[in-house]
Amino acid sequence: MIFFYLRGALRNLRRNSFYSLINIGCLAVGLAVSMTILLYVLHEHSYDRWQANADRTFSTWGTFHFGNSEWHSGAVTYVTAPMLQTGVDVNLPQAKAQTIPDDEGKLILTVTKDKRVFLGKLQIQWDDVEKTLKNNAKLNADHELYLHADKDLPYGEVVKVMAAVKQAGVDKLGMVTDPLE
Repeated sequence: MIFFYLRGALRNLRRNSFYSLINIGCLAVGLAVSMTILLYVLHEHSYDRWQANADRTFSTWGTFHFGNSEWHSGAVTYVTAPMLQTGVDVNLPQAKAQTIPDDEGKLILTVTKDKRVFLGKLQIQWDDVEKTLKNNAKLNADHELYLHADKDLPYGEVVKVMAAVKQAGVDKLGMVTDPLE
């Protein structure tokens, strides 16, 4: 019985070869696209699982209102890292995170509540943050920066600094906090 079904199917494939080719080709493309989308979604949702320090990551989402419209920003993932002070006095927010040793001389950008910006202990102008970071040799080699931002600094100013840091080519941005008491 199966033999008759196969013989009939092959006969139809030979008679209508063009339409059969279109049907089989579209089915193959559809399956390939579906699998690609599935793999992409699984990869995007597994971001925090494959990181070495997944217990120290958090994601932020933003909602912005412009008149009657609303815009939602995507997730940005940060690693929190309480570290030693760099000599600039800032009032850091507190968070529960593991301490990262400062044996490599990490590059730290500090923003005080009166909007003064320091790269290490060197004060830089607010408008020159992006340009200074782009010209920094250590940052160009490591693409890693830690941000000390005073907890009394308005959130919008922190976001502006983070945008400048991203434009400067930083791939890894650590948000420095004080340990919870």
